[in-house]
Amino acid sequence: MKNPIITKIPVFLLLLAISACSTFNYKTYKEEPNKDIDDPDPNYDITLTSDFQDFTGFMFIGNRIENFSTYFNTFFNANENFNEAYDDYSTRVLANYNERQDSIFARPRLSQESIDKFNIAIEKASKVIQYHKSSEYMDRSVLLIGKSYFFLGDYLKAERKFSEFISKLKSSRYLDEALLYLAKTQIRLENEKPALERLNALIKSSEEKNVVSESYQSLA
Repeated sequence: MKNPIITKIPVFLLLLAISACSTFNYKTYKEEPNKDIDDPDPNYDITLTSDFQDFTGFMFIGNRIENFSTYFNTFFNANENFNEAYDDYSTRVLANYNERQDSIFARPRLSQESIDKFNIAIEKASKVIQYHKSSEYMDRSVLLIGKSYFFLGDYLKAERKFSEFISKLKSSRYLDEALLYLAKTQIRLENEKPALERLNALIKSSEEKNVVSESYQSLA
């Protein structure tokens, strides 16, 4: 008769192996020793695809947990703060609106509460970029930071963030929105030639109705 303790050992080892594997993250970059690079960027052309997220979510429980915790602990919080601050921004823009053609582009004075919320959104979204580069919220976090800087009136930082998005995240479905906001930012910085070129290109090529509409509005 077999010892019941001995028969349970293989089962225990199997469960232990599954538990260990569930914490693995799918690697999208080659790990080579480089003292100058502590945390290399993944290949965003891969990690931002739904196929990658579905595959890693199915194969690696750790990735599903990461996306879940990233959303509720960081991105959700960042997005909530951004939306609340943006609502206040929009209300103040409409309150200042008059018949002057350029009044809709006037930058309203924000409340301190809205300023704080935009800054919290930047802080929370930055954590997604720093700690969860392979999550499905990476591109939205970069875009959200850029938009927060834009509405705060910090156009140089906004321009850098939108340029970073366009450089690194070309495969993102939010690329047209990033291009739109880069053009809007460049208009505020009085760099109108590339801005107008981008807006006209978006009007011709973008399939996003909101992007096309806002591009026309920005050209007015």
